[in-house]
Amino acid sequence: MVASISIAPNSTNWGKSQFSHLFSSSSSSSSLLELGFPFKKKPIIIRRDSSTSGGSVYCALHSPPFLDFPKSPHPNPLITKDNNKSATTFPKQSPPPWNPIQKVASMAFDMAESALLSRETHHALPKTTDPRVQIAGNFSPVPEQPVHHSLPVTGTIPDCIDGVYVRNGANPMFEPVSGHHLFDGDGMVHAVGIHGGEASYACRFTETERLVQERKFGRSVFPKAIGELHGHSGIARLLLFYGRGLFGLVDHNHGTGVANAGLVYFNGRLLAMSEDDLPYHVRITPSGDLETIGRYSFNEQLKSAMIAHPKVDPDSGELFALSYDVVTKPYLKYFRFSPNGEKSPDVEIPLEVPTMTHDFAITENFVVIPDQQVVFKLQEMIRGGSPVMYDKSKKSRFGILAKNARTASDIIWIESPNTFCFHLWNAWEEPESDEIVVIGSCMTPPDSIFNESEETLRSVLSEIRLNPRTGESSRRAIVTSEEMNLEAGMVNRNRLGRRTRFAYLAIAEPWPKVSGFAKVDLVTGEVKKHVYGDKRYGGEPFFLPNKNNEEEEEEDEGYVLALVHDEKTWKSELEIVNAADLTVEATVKLPSRVPYGFHGTFVEAKDLAKQKTESSTMEASISIAPNSTNRGKSQISPSFSSSSMLELGFISKAIIFKKKPSVTRRGSSSTSSSVHCALQSPFVDFPKSPHPNPLITKDNTNSAATFPKQTPPPWNPIQKVASMAFDMIESALLLLESHHALPKTTDPRVQIAGNFYPVPEQPVHHSIPVTGTIPDCIDGVYVRNGANPMFEPISGHHLFDGDGMVHAIGIHDGEASYACRFTKTERLVQERKLGRPVFPKAIGELHGHSGIVRLLLFYGRGLFGLVDNHHGVGVANAGLVYFNGRLLAMSEDDLPYHVRITHAGDLETIGRYSFNEQLKSSMIAHPKVDPDSGELFALSYDVVTKPYLKYFRFSPDGEKSPDVEIPLEVPSMTHDFAITENFVVIPNQQVVFKLQEMIRGGSPVMYEKSKKSRFGILAKNARTASDIIWIETPNTFCFHLWNAWEEPESDEIVVIGSCMTPPDSIFNESEETLRSVLSEIRLNLRTRESTRRAIVTSEEINLEVGMVNRNRLGRRTRFVYLAIAEPWPKVSGFAKVDLVTGKVKKHMYGDERYGGEPFFLPKEEEEEDEGYILTLVHDEKTWKSELEILNAADLAVEAAIKLPSRVPYGFHGTFVEAKDLAKQA
Repeated sequence: MVASISIAPNSTNWGKSQFSHLFSSSSSSSSLLELGFPFKKKPIIIRRDSSTSGGSVYCALHSPPFLDFPKSPHPNPLITKDNNKSATTFPKQSPPPWNPIQKVASMAFDMAESALLSRETHHALPKTTDPRVQIAGNFSPVPEQPVHHSLPVTGTIPDCIDGVYVRNGANPMFEPVSGHHLFDGDGMVHAVGIHGGEASYACRFTETERLVQERKFGRSVFPKAIGELHGHSGIARLLLFYGRGLFGLVDHNHGTGVANAGLVYFNGRLLAMSEDDLPYHVRITPSGDLETIGRYSFNEQLKSAMIAHPKVDPDSGELFALSYDVVTKPYLKYFRFSPNGEKSPDVEIPLEVPTMTHDFAITENFVVIPDQQVVFKLQEMIRGGSPVMYDKSKKSRFGILAKNARTASDIIWIESPNTFCFHLWNAWEEPESDEIVVIGSCMTPPDSIFNESEETLRSVLSEIRLNPRTGESSRRAIVTSEEMNLEAGMVNRNRLGRRTRFAYLAIAEPWPKVSGFAKVDLVTGEVKKHVYGDKRYGGEPFFLPNKNNEEEEEEDEGYVLALVHDEKTWKSELEIVNAADLTVEATVKLPSRVPYGFHGTFVEAKDLAKQKTESSTMEASISIAPNSTNRGKSQISPSFSSSSMLELGFISKAIIFKKKPSVTRRGSSSTSSSVHCALQSPFVDFPKSPHPNPLITKDNTNSAATFPKQTPPPWNPIQKVASMAFDMIESALLLLESHHALPKTTDPRVQIAGNFYPVPEQPVHHSIPVTGTIPDCIDGVYVRNGANPMFEPISGHHLFDGDGMVHAIGIHDGEASYACRFTKTERLVQERKLGRPVFPKAIGELHGHSGIVRLLLFYGRGLFGLVDNHHGVGVANAGLVYFNGRLLAMSEDDLPYHVRITHAGDLETIGRYSFNEQLKSSMIAHPKVDPDSGELFALSYDVVTKPYLKYFRFSPDGEKSPDVEIPLEVPSMTHDFAITENFVVIPNQQVVFKLQEMIRGGSPVMYEKSKKSRFGILAKNARTASDIIWIETPNTFCFHLWNAWEEPESDEIVVIGSCMTPPDSIFNESEETLRSVLSEIRLNLRTRESTRRAIVTSEEINLEVGMVNRNRLGRRTRFVYLAIAEPWPKVSGFAKVDLVTGKVKKHMYGDERYGGEPFFLPKEEEEEDEGYILTLVHDEKTWKSELEILNAADLAVEAAIKLPSRVPYGFHGTFVEAKDLAKQA
């Protein structure tokens, strides 16, 4: 029995293609209509062949919210001729408790699946995946049966049989809606209890994580490893499955297996297994019923799947097992467990290609591991075929490894030409000939179980001799297939791994039915048959030794237990046959039909009493929600009309392949560049320059750093097909978006117009022109961060979305240098390699329905390894701080990035910085360095899961404190905070994240009028938030806080910040004019009251972006230096504000000259305002930029450094002293 290891998107997928043209070029209206939304419709029942006697295949999607579908786990066409009145019933399922985003995501996936099923109906299913073949007759499933006692028995059950015979099998809970292989069904264990000559019967599903979730879902949602995961449809199903997982609709992190194949009793536990998962612990109750305890990891020791045929050594009691992987090396691992369940280290078996290893063998001292010609080639899915296939060019061989080996260095490989044994019955050592003898059934064609073949399946019982000394092998047929096909069986389990004479094997005729079993003498080849009779069929014959030890006089002293079904009467029974002469001793008449199944075992009564009732790993479903920071106003709010649905169909090849990008102009009257709406994928010719000419204008780019021409990514064939599928979806989305106007907050023609346009990198330029005289005390590097998109936007874009670029002006001995470099974030590095943007833009794109689609595209690409979303998605474009010998570039969606200033004055990115693995979450872009203690204080916020906000600090040498979880009921925007001498001041304001707003087509970041604004006061050294003091400050939203300090005389904390209205106007379009009012907020720790007064009103001036003297941060200050944000978002000058008197001194840059944040650089001052203001200024008439240096006391210009290239308007900066540059890490 084989199932898949579905760990990654390239999971074990096999079965012949049911169609090969999912991604065809057809774009007719009929095919597009098939992709519509089938809301409020009855299921479409499409009969593939009305002549078949099997049940029809339901091809409508059984979606709880949108379609009517049978509530019974087993619709009548699937279970026939059974009296199922005693079957266990399942309660009617209530709709899943999904949030609105999950409901919309479910709707989208359901539509895609409906389209897929609709297309599949036009293609014939091969017999290997046609459910009318695979689960016809007594292969069809049955309901659960509670325990039935005192069953009718004919004959006499031998007294020595005392315990429970259990047999596993596939029993699909839900009727297939597409391809289905016999091996795909949910695991069901059938238990026949025998005690004192009486018998009982029960059957129960093994409650796998998969089954539990599908039962709650009301339909099958996990892909079927053989019946569905093949060809292009298999790729599509993996996308659907993992997409649902990303939205928490299903949980694929706790196993996807069906546990339908093997059974073993070990260390007090009955384990049900399939090789695509961990085993499941199933308990036999005292009454003879069955209950699933849970997924079993051997006390967290087992981290990978385990094949369904582990071996228990009859002498040592050890359990030996293998685990295989079809995606990543090592493809095969060997391990063992001591009798008390202690696991050995994994031994990695060296294989060059992933090979099917369904079974293996043990001897007294060795394990025998087959490496045969049935292999996994995932690229076969591209051709519409099965990824499991017979590779004629590969050499079959067996590996011999010592049981106690800790590495595979001593493994001996012996070739055995053209050998494929699906099962191995036994093996033993023959010291006299230096050989190991292996007994197995050799199958031809090797992959005929999975792939349709014109050849007749043959299964030849064979003896294979392996000589470790000579490296040679021989093989002889013990019973030829001309005599009979022998499959599924065993030897006396008390002699496993030792020389045996007899094997008991199923007579697999007519395949796949079993008409009887054979007792084969392995020495003479003599065969004794027990045939079940006319139209009576069974399964695996289980040999039960007369005594469960080695005291029996003869090896064949015992009984064969076999489940038999009569297809005339539709009744099932358990036959008990004397193993010596094959006479029937007794027959137990079962109360309900038992489908043909797989493997079984017998648990003795003495072991039943020792069963363990707990499982080391009992896991429940964990709902996973999308966890990206999503902000920005909707650019589209599509209605679900038929016309819009047609636009979402498969776009023809003319749009996708080998065409120039189509340019869709959203407004021809605009003077800025048009928005390219064709997908810039590897399949489209697109500008290779990171900055196409329309994006960079009026610049001399001759000195720009160039990037090498990109080579196509080294993707495997499956990844290439997946990329193509995602590109098609993205093209359709862009086409739809081109019909809808972009708001100004996400229109790139607004957001990156003029000097907001990006620039190329510039290597360091020395001895650049200076007018005036640079003060001698200025010695170091001024660095300023900003957004600088590498690629021209193809959709919505906000100024804050651009890639981070740091501009560095070095000053030493009155001379200056300049350089600018991208911060090489993980995001930028990947997009540069791909040659286009693939990471969603947090504000410009992640909004409305299109935002949901983009998240699906991004995480779908991540699942297939097209992008890596596990090492950060941030742009590092906002803040800069120099701490502990490192310049850190930050944006609050990621860890900071370490950027080093070279001796020459250039910049290089060292990498993502986690403070020596101490920082596990993102960090906001405005951490604070205490000027006295040298500590760094910071926050981290999350918009999806609690805790929504955390506070932490770092000692001067970089040691991090434990996180302090700040209790918030809703995720709120916390872009900045403040420190005092003893406290941190944390704003909790009215701009919140509501992801459900995306459903309405809006922005997930919004102004919540009903929420109360407040500030939290917490001791700097707090280890918990239990003592936090919350003080309300009505209708207050400060995007930035400039300083705070304590006033003990009044029990107040004074906070200085700019209060912005409308609060969310940076992100969402508003008819109101933005106002930013410099304010003083007083928080009384004793009375818990607050006051707020405007220091400078917005009628006078809008003040945003600036700072106080950083040497006095957290202490009482008199002066603050802030940008005059007029006309918004440009900065026409800056103001020096006296916080006591409200007096304002302005420095204006001049006609059509604009700048950014004024940076205050203190001197070794006696007075607070003794120092200099550094500010970057751009002249929009001459298109030139410069750094102005002003005396902070009187605002007189001391010097201006003429920069060699344009510097776009940006965000925040800092100054690194020369003395600190030499100490950089």
